[in-house]
Amino acid sequence: MPSKKVLAIVAVALVVVIVVGAWYWSVISAPPVLTEPVNLKFATNDVGTSWYLLGGAAGTLLQANLPSGSRVDVLPYAAGVANNILVSNGSVDIACSFTLTAKLAYVGNNSMYATKLDNLRLLAAPIDQYWFGVAVPKDSDIQSFNDIINPKRAIRIGTSTTGGLAEAEFKLMLEAYNLTYRDLQAKGVTILYTSFPTIQNEINAKRLDVVIWVVNPGHPTWSAMFVSPGLRWIPLPDTVVNYLVSKYGLKADTLRAGLFSGSNAAATVGFYTVLVVRSDMSDALAYNIVKILDAGKSQLVAAYPASSYWNATQYKDYAVIPYHPGALKYYSEHYGG
Repeated sequence: MPSKKVLAIVAVALVVVIVVGAWYWSVISAPPVLTEPVNLKFATNDVGTSWYLLGGAAGTLLQANLPSGSRVDVLPYAAGVANNILVSNGSVDIACSFTLTAKLAYVGNNSMYATKLDNLRLLAAPIDQYWFGVAVPKDSDIQSFNDIINPKRAIRIGTSTTGGLAEAEFKLMLEAYNLTYRDLQAKGVTILYTSFPTIQNEINAKRLDVVIWVVNPGHPTWSAMFVSPGLRWIPLPDTVVNYLVSKYGLKADTLRAGLFSGSNAAATVGFYTVLVVRSDMSDALAYNIVKILDAGKSQLVAAYPASSYWNATQYKDYAVIPYHPGALKYYSEHYGG
């Protein structure tokens, strides 16, 4: 039998282990606290786009809840492809991206990203849903995608500037047929690479035949154009849909009838908005950004209704790249590891 002295020593040791363990656990599990103001550069897209509205809504929420003196600059650049580069190289701190482009940027060695941007980390996903969209004026003689890649007359197509996902989307659709912009230009196609507000002006002035842009519910510019001059979706053919699903992991989907005023149903592919940051962002900042956005979701939705799609409980289902450890800590604490 152990002596009373030995038992006493063991008891004391156990108490010490329990106390130290409890202290250690409380420290590592405690929510990270920010005490100093922070300045964040938030890359979105052009004024008038959904992402600019999202950035404005999120930026307002963050600036109001980060430490006093913090500043969030919502920047109207550079869209779905280039935003990942800006985050990776340190030009901005946080950016809107897409499940498609974030994944391609992270792995690199593809048509969008020559090198790996493997310092990208996921912050929140999926914020809202998007689709590829191809539209023409309602009275257009263009009836199918084939009329665009094999036009019967000279046509003019409007899409985003290089670096935007709309332009990359167009390029990916052409890949399905082993076509390039030069091939189309040889067939009498002119391509205008510009902002969405400019495209709206051009379509209203009847100087554009086709609009190729990303689509999400309630998009203000799409909404306006479906009212005036009135547009019609061109469905993506099976050749394009199957190629995008098999090669890029997109989801076969349908632009539902009535998505915008009088809009028709059309076959397409879908993907999602995500927020990305760099791996060197502090755990405390990443944790608190997600906490603020999640706690303020009702305010986010009020300013940007499409963000109602965000369901933080589904965070694991959209992990196309690794989550930032600080963000992952928040999600695992509140929605399970």
